[in-house]
Amino acid sequence: STIVVIATDDIPIILEDLIITGGKGTVANMSQWVGGGIYLQQGTLKLGNGVKVTGNTVGTLTSSNESYGGGVYVNPDATLYIYGTACVGDPDISTAPTEAASGTDLPSSTYANFAQCGAGIYSYLVVEFMFMPRMMLVWEL
Repeated sequence: STIVVIATDDIPIILEDLIITGGKGTVANMSQWVGGGIYLQQGTLKLGNGVKVTGNTVGTLTSSNESYGGGVYVNPDATLYIYGTACVGDPDISTAPTEAASGTDLPSSTYANFAQCGAGIYSYLVVEFMFMPRMMLVWEL
């Protein structure tokens, strides 16, 4: 799996001007795959101007293993901020993956991020969003 894993307590991580794509997720336990692009294990991550998280996959539609957070998976001990021009998803793609496109490698031209649950962002607990000026969230089915 090729993903960004964030696990820090003391120092917030700030990403800017970065495209995170082509991630395949990681195994959280024997039956769950998480974080196609980013696995925010603990600590604080800030996605700022120029960050785009797209073209990431975790699991398949037909897999017996559960998959969460195709773009970003946020653990209970973590905090995610999205601001400026950061985007999780792709505003130019509006098609959700279908059974016909399922398999180990879904064609990334048909979706922005993919997971069985929370294709864009999955948070283990209740999410509280703070919208900042010019922020774009792309929700995927």
